Amino acid sequence: MSTSRSDRSEQPREQGGLRGWWRRVTRPWPEAVFTEIGTRAVVLDAVGEQPVAVIREVRRVTGWDLARATHAVEAAPPQPPAGSTTQGVVLVAGLSATSAAAACEALARAGATARVADGW
Repeated sequence: MSTSRSDRSEQPREQGGLRGWWRRVTRPWPEAVFTEIGTRAVVLDAVGEQPVAVIREVRRVTGWDLARATHAVEAAPPQPPAGSTTQGVVLVAGLSATSAAAACEALARAGATARVADGW
């Protein structure tokens, strides 16, 4: 069964070209997954070997767009310095203990080193 020309024109169409691609790439994820309110923060201490996977998880955890997530991941060191405590990059503050732990586990699966900080 074919659709008539008028049926096709009524369907929403995503914009093509570079502008359409940029809007699709930089749009925020539908929701920030970890939203339970509390007093914990997720701190990214090191990126690891797979920065693209870490950026993907940062976007999923925070709901940020691609540019902001990339900037945050680039601000963290690639590997944690041996024998020193790093400041890290605070990704999300004000989470419950379970949400913060789940976010750290998701970042660890992506190859990053993350920790839960108290008192936020």
